[in-house]
Order: sequence, then C-alpha cells, then structure tokens
Amino acid sequence: MLNTVIRRSDKGGDYVFPGETIEYQVIPENTGLSNTEGGQLTIAWSGGVPFTIETSNGATCTDTECELALDLNAGGENGAKHWTRFRIRVGADAQAGDVLTAMATMTATNAVSDSTASITTEVDALPELAVAMETLPAAVVGLGDEFKVIVEVANVGSVGAGATNVTLSVPNGAIFVSASGGGAESGGVISWTLTSLDKAETSTFLVSLRAPNATGAMTLKAEASTTFTSPNGGTREISDDKTESLRVDDAPVLDLRLTMSPDPAAPGDELAMAFTYQNVGHLPAEAVTLTFKVPVDTTMDLDNSYPDIGVCSADPCVAGSTVTFNLGTLQGQSSGEVRAALELDNNTTELAIAGAGGLTGTDGTDALLPQAASAQVNVVNGPILVVTQRADRDYVPPGGLVTYQIDYENRGLATATSVVLD
Repeated sequence: MLNTVIRRSDKGGDYVFPGETIEYQVIPENTGLSNTEGGQLTIAWSGGVPFTIETSNGATCTDTECELALDLNAGGENGAKHWTRFRIRVGADAQAGDVLTAMATMTATNAVSDSTASITTEVDALPELAVAMETLPAAVVGLGDEFKVIVEVANVGSVGAGATNVTLSVPNGAIFVSASGGGAESGGVISWTLTSLDKAETSTFLVSLRAPNATGAMTLKAEASTTFTSPNGGTREISDDKTESLRVDDAPVLDLRLTMSPDPAAPGDELAMAFTYQNVGHLPAEAVTLTFKVPVDTTMDLDNSYPDIGVCSADPCVAGSTVTFNLGTLQGQSSGEVRAALELDNNTTELAIAGAGGLTGTDGTDALLPQAASAQVNVVNGPILVVTQRADRDYVPPGGLVTYQIDYENRGLATATSVVLD
C-alpha cells in the first residue's frame, strides 16, 4: 500500500509573493508487505501561475511536471520511505489571488492503487515601486548653470504601500538649490518620506541643482523603498531605482533623429524622410552638414524637399545618390528639420525601404562627434486600409449632440474585399 505526503518545507504557509520561491518536501511511503516494482513519483503543477523549476533532485522535468523513478522497500524496512525536495520560483508577473496547485503522485506496477497528495499556494498581493527620472535639459547642461530633475515614484503593484522612502543623490560638484515636497538635503542625498503610496498612485518631486564649474559627466540616481508586511504573514523589502547621466559642457553637441512615413507604404507612394537635427550644447556649432543616400527603389524630389538647399550628386536624384544639406551655423540649444520627398518605384519588390543619414560639424576649430540616424518603412503590395475619425466640436454640454465623421480608404494597390467597419 502506498502513501504520499507533500508539504512546504520553507515555512511559507499558504501564500507566496511574486518572484519568490516555494520549496516542497515530498514523502512517498510503502506500507505494504512487499517491495514496489516499477515505482514512479510524479509532481505536477497547475493553476496558470507562471513559475520555473529550480531544483528537482534528479527528477526528469518538463515546464510543469517532474518524474522520478523510485522503488520502495516493504513497509517497516529501511527504504520504505523516501524524502525528496523540489523548489520552484514563482514569476515576478504572477497575479495576486491566483492559486498554484502542486500534486504529488506515487505509482507502482504492483500496487493496488496510486497514492496522491496535493497542496495549494495563493499568490499574495504586493506593492511594486517604479521610479522614473527626467532632467531638464535632457543631455547637456552648461558650466555652473542651474538644471532641474523630475523624480516620479509610482506604485504599480496590486496593493497599497506604507511608509515609502525616496532619495536622489547629488552628483559630485553639483550644488543643491531646492526640492519640492519637503525634500531635505544631507550629505549629498536629498530625501523624502511618504506616509503611504496607494495602489496606482504616483508622487512627483522637482529638484533644482546647479552644475559644477568643470566639464565632465554627472550621474544621478533616484531610489525608492518600502517595507511591506502582508496580513497573511511574511515581510518583504521592495525597492526600485533609476540612473540618468547629464553632461556638463559649454561645447556644442550635435544630435540627429530620423522618421519615415507613411508606414506601411505601397509601390508608387510618396515617402517622406524627416531629419530632426539639434545642438544640445550651449556654444554654436559651425559648418553643420547633413548627408544621406537616396534609399533603394526611390527617387528624391528636390523641388518638394525642405529647405531648398539640398544638393544631389546625380540628376535625376536616383537611388544610391548622395544628398547634402549645408546647414551652416547652429546655435546652442536650437534645432531644425530637413524633409526629403521621395517617390517609391511602382515596380519595387522590396519588403522594406530603409533610410539613414549623418550629421557633422565643428566647434569652429575641431570636428564635433558625428551623429547618425536610421529608420525604415514596410512596403505592402496588398490592400492598405486606413480609418480616420473626427468630431464636429471639441466641447459639448451635458445632453448635447456630437457628430462624428469617419473616413476610410484603401491606400494599397490591391482591392480589399469583405471590408467591415466596426
């Protein structure tokens, strides 16, 4: 006769936090008068809770089940009982209230019946902190200039948090100016204490700092932490942090971004390459130049491009030609845009059209660090359905009437059939 016991050996009780482990002790026993033959111990998990198996003690495992070949001596003899452990880790994305069931089954070919035991564990609710940080300006601050840091702390968990501590480190050489929300600076650290942070609640803090009077890089680190004690038992330290860097320099610093539209595109479409260039530094950048090659299976229309200072290495400006925009002087903390108009070939067989460009310049003497950007659009030979909607007014009083205009079109080259507007 077989008997099986399964229990938690980690003293975790009936609950588990997301991201934590569960350790099981499984004890099959033979209480019969003869040894088992063809014995097997199986442990299987069900319930939809995400988990991974970390320890199986020689068992062969799939994602949700472990099997261990095991024969037991007759009852009362050494070897009639076997102890083994399994450890799993519950996924950090496990949802509060979900239940995980572990079922242990001992079988033998000569046993009268199988023996089964199970244990359930519920995922406990936890607060989860998420820290975000932004600096103004975003990339470069001038020597000795004041700059802002915005710190956001959100509780994205499934239950409220109690007292929550928030800190922001003051970079070496920077000077603390002020902080909202009662933030106090001591020893190079600005601190806040929230009495609580409810589920889905966000707290925002604004800090003013003054940059050092020397060039270099500053590192800012914001942290939030809380201690959570579950009403079901168990305590857990919860924290999150965010690190950002900010360059201290008066020198010009170039930046380049590229977008392409429409996406998806159809053969014969007009494409737009939009380059956004900027000098995020404080001193002017000289001899700023944007260059790019005309993408495959396209032809550039210089007359409809902006600004009208582009020069192409070929006429017509076909694929593979080099286009140059001499942008001149770009003042500090300023930006601009170049829009290149392209015509996509009617007979293209490309599945995607990719574009790329480079931005160069000098500080008046030495070359600046060049910048590059790339983007692409997909090409679809079939139907391309587009729907737009607009209202006839922006504001309406209670009980008022709003009329919507819905426009739909097929921008592709093939006919769309069985079209449904839902």
